[in-house]
Amino acid sequence: MFQFYKVTKKWQTMSAKLSWSHYCEILWFDNNQFQYYVNIVEQNNLSIRQLRERIKSKEYERLPIETKNKIINNTTLELSDEIKNPIIINNKCYIDVDNIKEKVFQELILDDLSNFLKQLGPGF
Repeated sequence: MFQFYKVTKKWQTMSAKLSWSHYCEILWFDNNQFQYYVNIVEQNNLSIRQLRERIKSKEYERLPIETKNKIINNTTLELSDEIKNPIIINNKCYIDVDNIKEKVFQELILDDLSNFLKQLGPGF
């Protein structure tokens, strides 16, 4: 009986890792995208609101395939893997982004600095 306890404790089910609300949000994705969000929630201890923000910003679609595979397989990431492409910047003034100057671009980033840093990933 003790052996069975040791084995079951070592192999917890998925339900112990995420809440039901987390599963309701990611249940509809394909297998790779599902595994990606499960690993992201586990690694960063995301709340359901933070998970929804990441899904809404299409984080999975903006990452390169190599980075997605590293996260799904739980291998170590480099700093360049953490940065999404493209980075979304809120443009409240509806400035034409094709002819934008560096100073205006800098002001847009500084207006919403917390969101910009969230886009860069954890640790910034």
